[in-house]
Amino acid sequence: MKMDTWEMPAARVVVSLFRDLLHGRAERARALLRETDPRLVAQACKRHKCCALLHWLLQKNGIQLDGFLGDYLRSAFFANWTRNRELLLIWNEVASALEVEACRPLAWKGLSLASRVFGNLACRRISDLDVIVPREKLSEAGRVLERLGYRYHSRSLGRSPIGLRWAHAVEFQREDGQKVDLHHALRRHPTFKLASPSLWEHSERWEIGENFYAVPGPEDTLLGLLLELQDDIGRGGSHLRVLVDLWFTLEANRGIDWEQFLEARRAERTDLVVLNGLTMFMILTEGREHFPALQTFLGNNRLQILPVGEDEALRLFCNRTWSYGKLWAWRQYRCSLWRACLEWMISLPFRLAAFGRIKNRAS
Repeated sequence: MKMDTWEMPAARVVVSLFRDLLHGRAERARALLRETDPRLVAQACKRHKCCALLHWLLQKNGIQLDGFLGDYLRSAFFANWTRNRELLLIWNEVASALEVEACRPLAWKGLSLASRVFGNLACRRISDLDVIVPREKLSEAGRVLERLGYRYHSRSLGRSPIGLRWAHAVEFQREDGQKVDLHHALRRHPTFKLASPSLWEHSERWEIGENFYAVPGPEDTLLGLLLELQDDIGRGGSHLRVLVDLWFTLEANRGIDWEQFLEARRAERTDLVVLNGLTMFMILTEGREHFPALQTFLGNNRLQILPVGEDEALRLFCNRTWSYGKLWAWRQYRCSLWRACLEWMISLPFRLAAFGRIKNRAS
């Protein structure tokens, strides 16, 4: 079985393992691990950047693995701890400089989720630092990063007003390879009406390491994860860690008023993204009984593009076929498929430039 093609049997086994661990079904997880080639599990976790997460979930369920897989997962967990402590020092430097010289930044994704959702920096494999700043402060924040030794690859396309219509972040990199993604929005698309100032209005102070920093509020965090899920599937498949992120984010915020949440998303024109992402999440995690209020909400709002069935959800979530996921993602924009296709073609050079895939000759 070739894991690089992510065949359906492999997908079903590994998603089932994570699902059992999320539900606390330790005996079922043990049985599945006994029946499954440990190298298949290791390869899948490596591809989905969730080796340390699996180790953490196994420990949470009282499962101690020996042999190859146990050693592999433990080494990933402790490697994350070492690496992320170093990243925390870099984050402290970047956040402090931005707050003094430009604006109050929001910590996003890796370090933020590891601290808030899991309470352990080692749970997340983090390569880039993700920072959100107001769009009007983007250039100023970029200059702060440049003074800290970070370099932006493409000065023209990616940070132009036209480019920022599609690119939600721009990438900076130091000579040692460390990257900082400077976000001005959770995601960007011409059909979205996301109000970036609301990120700061609903932000919270959270302890990351030994200091407190601003992070997006629970509903903005949930929206960001669902937008990431849609975008990832549109680019050829998502990562299992997104399902785990969603699970623990939802578990920590059971008091969300779902109808009010959907009303806000309708105003932003992201409601189809939210409904389809949550539907896929509930199918793949079998979350109906664990999240009854969410299940009732989805039952009352059947605008799903996703056919209800595990096989279809798995094919979309783990697909390696560009067109299959792309069409699903495009249907969630409040526009025709033709317009979505045209917007994607126009946006491509700007998004590539924003993340350094297109470089100036002078670079």
